[in-house]
Amino acid sequence: SFVSREYVQKELTDNQLFTLTLTTEITPRELGIMTHDCLPVPLAAQKFIELL
Repeated sequence: SFVSREYVQKELTDNQLFTLTLTTEITPRELGIMTHDCLPVPLAAQKFIELL
């Protein structure tokens, strides 16, 4: 699993988390998106999906 460094910056600064330096490349991953037919997709989510 991974998270954005910006999202956990406080925890990194407080030494509650630490980063790992990997020596091997991470293999490519697939990203899937699910939506519910009966619920509208928020505009921000629509724009994010368009970026993919």
